[in-house]
Amino acid sequence: MSWFSSLFGGGAKPEEFGGYRTKAEEDAWAQAMVGAQFISERNFKDALAISEQALTKSPRCKEAWVVKGGALALLNRRAEALTCYNKALEIDPVYDEALTQRRMLQQ
Repeated sequence: MSWFSSLFGGGAKPEEFGGYRTKAEEDAWAQAMVGAQFISERNFKDALAISEQALTKSPRCKEAWVVKGGALALLNRRAEALTCYNKALEIDPVYDEALTQRRMLQQ
């Protein structure tokens, strides 16, 4: 099981994560799921690219911020990763995945 397994576990729908309502928001969420899969396959550059695409569509997609942060952390770009986790937490201050990843990064 990947370290991103809790991000999109169990075939959940976008509305279960962020209450997304627009097509752009749903598309961004779907791209974030692909990015999480890229990370689990250790394809960090593609994860970074697709998360950036997702954020262009929907800058408030907290999952895309966490995927971007994860990719950056794994590319040893820790300061940028921290900024991404903080952005996700600006959107949802109790978002467990962002809190967990930020805490792991700061250890």
